[in-house]
Amino acid sequence: MRFGFLYRFWAFVAAWGLFASMAMAQSGNLMSSEGPSLPTTPAPAPEGPFSGTRTARSFGDEAIITSEESFYTEKDGTVAYASSRTRVEYNEFVLEADRMVIDFVSEDIQAEGNVLFTGPNEYIRAERGRFNLGRAQGVAFGVNGQASDLYFAVGWNEEDRGPSFRQINEQESVFRGVKFTTNSFPKPMYYVQAREAILVRKERFFLKSATLYIRDVPALWLPIYSRNIKEGSPWFNTFGYDTDLGAFFRLGYRYIHRVRTPSFQNPSVYETRTHGLLDVYGDVMTERGEGAGATYRYKFDYGRHLGYLQVYGVRDRQRDVVGEVEENADRWAYRHKHNSMLGESLLFQYDADLSSDPDVYVDVLDRFLPDASFRRGRLFEQGSQVALTYRDDDGIGRIDMRQRYRLGRDRYTDYAEPGADDLDFDPDPEFTRSGKDFHGISGDRYGKTSERVSGRYSTRLLNLGGAPLYYRFEANAFRALDSGFNTGDEDDDTTIDGVDVYASLTHRARLGRRTTWTNTVGAGASVFDRNEEQLIPQSDFNNGTLQADGSRQVDTLRFLSPYEVMLGQSQTVIDSRDVENHYLYADYTSRLNHRFTDFLDGYLQYKIRQGTDDSLGEFYERLGRVEARTDINDFATNRHELRSGMNFYLRYPNIYASVLAGQNLQNEENLFPNEVKRFAGFNTGYKNPGNVFAMDVGAMYTERQIRAQDDPNEYVAQSIGPYVRASYYPRHARYWASLTATTNINLTEDPVNRPSREVARYDEQKDEINITPVVGRKFGPKYRVQLGGTFNTRYDVWERAGVTILRDLHDADLGLYFGVRNNSFEARRDEDERNAKQYEYETRASIRFKINRDQPGLGTRTVTTLSDLRREGYYVR
Repeated sequence: MRFGFLYRFWAFVAAWGLFASMAMAQSGNLMSSEGPSLPTTPAPAPEGPFSGTRTARSFGDEAIITSEESFYTEKDGTVAYASSRTRVEYNEFVLEADRMVIDFVSEDIQAEGNVLFTGPNEYIRAERGRFNLGRAQGVAFGVNGQASDLYFAVGWNEEDRGPSFRQINEQESVFRGVKFTTNSFPKPMYYVQAREAILVRKERFFLKSATLYIRDVPALWLPIYSRNIKEGSPWFNTFGYDTDLGAFFRLGYRYIHRVRTPSFQNPSVYETRTHGLLDVYGDVMTERGEGAGATYRYKFDYGRHLGYLQVYGVRDRQRDVVGEVEENADRWAYRHKHNSMLGESLLFQYDADLSSDPDVYVDVLDRFLPDASFRRGRLFEQGSQVALTYRDDDGIGRIDMRQRYRLGRDRYTDYAEPGADDLDFDPDPEFTRSGKDFHGISGDRYGKTSERVSGRYSTRLLNLGGAPLYYRFEANAFRALDSGFNTGDEDDDTTIDGVDVYASLTHRARLGRRTTWTNTVGAGASVFDRNEEQLIPQSDFNNGTLQADGSRQVDTLRFLSPYEVMLGQSQTVIDSRDVENHYLYADYTSRLNHRFTDFLDGYLQYKIRQGTDDSLGEFYERLGRVEARTDINDFATNRHELRSGMNFYLRYPNIYASVLAGQNLQNEENLFPNEVKRFAGFNTGYKNPGNVFAMDVGAMYTERQIRAQDDPNEYVAQSIGPYVRASYYPRHARYWASLTATTNINLTEDPVNRPSREVARYDEQKDEINITPVVGRKFGPKYRVQLGGTFNTRYDVWERAGVTILRDLHDADLGLYFGVRNNSFEARRDEDERNAKQYEYETRASIRFKINRDQPGLGTRTVTTLSDLRREGYYVR
């Protein structure tokens, strides 16, 4: 039963794919009455000059008639008869036949015997026909030939049903009972026979009652079909086999709309007022089920409103996650970015990235992508944001509302512990299932980590009295969520209201032609109200494990009371009741900029900020909650740091380089968990003038404080992260290559040994190198092959590797992919299978038709011109 279904499924896929590539493509072939055959070039004229060649009366002095032999006329020269090979040239068209009768009054021509009609985009042969060159009308019998890039031949009995070809005017032709193909083989495997076809030269053709034949066997019927010739086929499809999807097939349709109007400045120049590109598609997957989606890129009102929308839904019959069983689960994804200019000074922005669960991209959507570099993977975080921005000559104001959800667990997390949140992203953090029983992460694992409404206004640097003195003012009011220590449970959530104000004076002095010294002095104040002082509910505190020192252990944290917490093994008590509801501070920033040469500049910056103690921002710093700056508010806290850097840039040749370094100058007792003590890094790169070869190399060294100062396991983590990116894409595109390597090397070791089952999934202390090589080659004029993959040294496995083969069908690309994907991370969840290396096999085939403005294919790149920048620079995709 199963094999029968697969046979029918692949037969359906083949029929659709072959019909699409034939009926919508733009390459060609002719057919004879016996079947398809290659077109032949027009027969050359007989050797030697035309015998008796003469010029007859021309049609309005525009037509030229020549004949191999003299023809004769009658009826006062109004009708001419030619019994030898005759040629009529009129405007862009040429008509040839063995015998002709020409009426110079009506401009009718009757032609018989090896009739040949040619034009700028036509090459048509017929047995006989009647034509009027003045009106560009006519009929023909026994036609076969070419019109634009479509090739055709008679497909029915004309004696009973009438002529198969009729020319309506210079632009429109009608074919009846004619076979069409676009394949370049001598005997095409497939063709379409339509009851009627209408061709609008260089623009569009319509088919009525069209039947697809494969090996002369009818395979598919469509009642009506329309296609734009200039812009290629709107249809696309992908089919193949994936170990997770099973046999799959995607059929899609692209719709493009555009409205252009004359420019107000120059009516002879047209501007795009409205433009949109919509892709609609449906999926059939033998393992997962059926899905459908759409993507839409749009801009309206000359680009004042623009955006990108993606929606997708699937009824997944394989969805089974830890802790729940979902049969025929409804899974969906929604992404939407939109900008609108509401007048000259008001901007509306909307950004949403939401899904039913974290793995909808991993399980379904990513597997249809032709390039692994565009895969989104597991969606660890999702949310939405709305903002309204006002700007004028003096400043900018914004009202901002957002929500953010992040994967977590129903447990209390010590944010000062480096590996405390590693298993938040694990499908089975409690290790309750075996390694192969893996179906993803439940959407219930998302916890709300940020919910904020804020209003902010900031002036630009306002000059005071023409002196080198500038003034700036900022104000910010917000209400935000504090998700507490347990993002999976709302019992410890609280709300924070706050107001920040800041004002500064900046003095800029030129110490020379190449040196500028800028000094800024500022002062600010913040007022906060944290609605709940408790850090943990009383019931959770009571259920904690009583320790020898009187504290209670709740998951990884120790609490003396619902208000007092101790991180790790630290003896320092952090009490939420000690937090002050205000913070007053002053700061000073000095920056020295110097241009050493026209190509080399550098800077040295010193900053210090001092304020009152026990502020709310310092409270989060002591907890190690660095994400509070983005989840709650960017709190101003005490700072003391020194930074410097140098930049080198040459346009010809295109070489750039930079170095930077920084030192935290705060006292040791003021260094809290996760704070950076010092850093240094560099990067350098080169691009040749044609951007054929590019290379970028760099590294960053970082020292970070881990755990509190009085914790016996306190240490400073030192790490270095070198990287290299190189690409070579010659313009001839006969071959190409790229290499990306990123590393994270730990130079120190954590004194805390984590349990083996905990590091089965992930180990932050283990060095990691990701290497992604890609090589490609073009074979002949039609084939492109690319090998690529990513190797991860953390577990010494290929995360993904495969080969992609593209066959150019002139109007479309046939793509084949064969590869493997590593699922060792899932196997490592089981302690007994930590060293297992398991791979899933992927195969994929697709037919992608070439449409204007499509992304480049394998081994090719988009060439950006100044015209492209002017046209597309304001539209971010």
